[in-house]
Amino acid sequence: QFKTHGQVYSCQRLADGNTLVGATQQGRLLVVSPAGEVVKSFAIKNAAAGHGSMRNVRALPDGHFLVAEESARAAREYDADGRLLREFKTPFPTYSAIRLPSGNTVTCGKTGIVEFDADGKEVWSMTSADVPELGMRGFAGLQVLPNGHFFVCNAGGRVPFAEIDRDRKVVWKCDPAAVRGGIGHGIQLLGVAG
Repeated sequence: QFKTHGQVYSCQRLADGNTLVGATQQGRLLVVSPAGEVVKSFAIKNAAAGHGSMRNVRALPDGHFLVAEESARAAREYDADGRLLREFKTPFPTYSAIRLPSGNTVTCGKTGIVEFDADGKEVWSMTSADVPELGMRGFAGLQVLPNGHFFVCNAGGRVPFAEIDRDRKVVWKCDPAAVRGGIGHGIQLLGVAG
């Protein structure tokens, strides 16, 4: 067990048994041991933003960290010591960022999804206007499936979660009546390789 103060929107169990915690209110990334001790901690660039400092945070296989910094409208990559390496600016408050095996980075947020190449150049995008049947309130969470499709959650929107292909077509959507309660700012389809 580990207690921190303020909001936490993201955590990830690491291969070494430690846990990465995105301490949103503190604007810090924390790596916590199984004994509940903080073994690494550093402030992100958007630390002063409090509630809007960050959403989804992920450790990458190379030891870097990819942080969706909501109010900065950016996803930022930090090295293992907390040094800012690069930034992917988005046209929306950013909720999630994922590194693809190709080296590209996919981000999602309030009004869309954007994919960037390794140099930070936009190579693909979609907006909520591309999928009007979902009644998007925000692309609040994202998973890239092995077939390249996007599994998204729509916090507060008409259809809580759906699968969208690269042609911006909805290939599957949940029945809103089957979902009880609200949908948060993250989603993962279980049983999917990777």
